[in-house]
Amino acid sequence: LASGDLADALQPQRRGSAKVPRARRAVTLASTPALAGGLKVATALRGGVDFSTAIAPVLGATMANGMFASGFSEVLAKRKEGNLGDFNPLPMPIIFGNCLGWLTYSYLKKDPFVFAANAPGLLLGIWYTMTMLRLAPASDAKRVETTLMCMVAIHLAASAVSAFVLPDRAAMITLYGFVNNAILLMYYGAPLSTIGKVLKTKSAASIYFPTVLVNGLNGAFW
Repeated sequence: LASGDLADALQPQRRGSAKVPRARRAVTLASTPALAGGLKVATALRGGVDFSTAIAPVLGATMANGMFASGFSEVLAKRKEGNLGDFNPLPMPIIFGNCLGWLTYSYLKKDPFVFAANAPGLLLGIWYTMTMLRLAPASDAKRVETTLMCMVAIHLAASAVSAFVLPDRAAMITLYGFVNNAILLMYYGAPLSTIGKVLKTKSAASIYFPTVLVNGLNGAFW
């Protein structure tokens, strides 16, 4: 439709005004539903209500849970073996810190999708970390302890600033958004903490590929 045709289609005809020719009226009436349908599809494709507020968050929450659960079978196997072998323990306390932060964010923002994406991960993060502390060699266990304490210290500082410094909920949400994204970047980079060992031994066994793969997919959905 030309711009004049669309204006005629959307505005009611006033009494006494000239009648729209029959052929032109037929084009207008036939085209308006198609136009409305096209706009709806275009809105959805551009991140409209249906996709951005329902579909994408569900997919993101699903991928997040898949990301945190991706190491479950490997950790379970290591518990049965009684040692970690080449398994990198460093990401596990960061999972705990990451999920704790995003759960706080979900409470502040009242976002059920963020809650669903991180509640199982918090439980898994605690279980993973306890397993790492039990099975890791002394040097690795010390790194896990240090990382865990850093995560707790970060959240204590963020909660103190939120409670006693920031003026309102919006400011708290912004603070936790920055803090959590910083921790998330640590989590994404944690598998590379053994890059020196990888280069020295020419073996990537310490970089668990399923977790790295799901990390990338999760990041893409969010």
